Amino acid sequence: MASIHSSARSHPLTSKLGAAILLLLAALLLSALAPRGGPLGRPASGFPGSGSTHGDSQAGSPQRWAHAPANLNLAVQIPTWAGCSHHPCQYSHLAHGPVNTSVPFHSQFGEDAWLFRNVLHNRLRDFYLELGALNGRDGFNTRFFTEAAGWRGLLIEADPGMYGELTRNRPEALCVHAAVCDTFQQVHWHGDGFESGIWEFMSDKFRQTWHGEDSVEEMAAVPCVPLQYILDKFGIDTIDLWTLDVEGGELKILGTVDWSRLRVKVLVVETDGTDLAKDTAVVDLLSAAGFQQVRRLSEQEQAAAGVEFLGSEMARMNSFFVHRDAWQHLARAPDVAALHVP
Repeated sequence: MASIHSSARSHPLTSKLGAAILLLLAALLLSALAPRGGPLGRPASGFPGSGSTHGDSQAGSPQRWAHAPANLNLAVQIPTWAGCSHHPCQYSHLAHGPVNTSVPFHSQFGEDAWLFRNVLHNRLRDFYLELGALNGRDGFNTRFFTEAAGWRGLLIEADPGMYGELTRNRPEALCVHAAVCDTFQQVHWHGDGFESGIWEFMSDKFRQTWHGEDSVEEMAAVPCVPLQYILDKFGIDTIDLWTLDVEGGELKILGTVDWSRLRVKVLVVETDGTDLAKDTAVVDLLSAAGFQQVRRLSEQEQAAAGVEFLGSEMARMNSFFVHRDAWQHLARAPDVAALHVP
């Protein structure tokens, strides 16, 4: 939001008291008009911020979120590009052109390299969403697209420690410190590194494997809000690439989405096999929402193709989906003959 400047013509006053009253009225007017920081959960008609802003945020709030808790207070980093006067905002540009291929790939198992070559080849200035963004640097699925192709996006991270690193590492991104639930509530963060996550979302098997007999009373409390609430606040209705990795909470998050109001082209979801019922339910939910799962190679096909461990690990950990209406907007590298996940 641009700064508000006030100019006034000189007015002859015969009384110092009159001048003082005039100055007081002007100060009150400027105070009322000036943008204010505040909790993201409080309704506001405007959008905060010109420049990258750390702290709390007010964003445009539709009436559907009037029931949001009055004391909801989410930390938000707002870059200069975020926001518009009329929602939804136009963040996705549907542009094609050469990207800077000297930029290295960053994903943990080669997800960004596969996405670039197979469905997002030479896509410029698109929009991403990454849930479970960690520190925004290590194992970051969308970092390549930001650095090589000028993408913008929304990063959501629940880990209190990681969020501080995220804002330092990704000053150009819209960042929100929160977990995502179907209702407004409080959850608990546990662990650090790639096996950390929301305690309430972890399967019993995952807890036993990675966290033993840990107690929830010793864990950090984190605000948890509907994803659609955050998207509405920032005028987001189109996502070109959504990557979702929240250590077991993927199905719960996908279940909060209003698919009639959100257009997603490509979606990467962690389905690591620790909860097969959840993984199957993710596929069923997304199929019903219009997504088509990219076929995985069988073990025999992997062996015949000479697929290395990195590729097969990527397929074991993730499922890739493309919305049936998005194919016309996507592109693959010229030497990619068939679309599959190795």
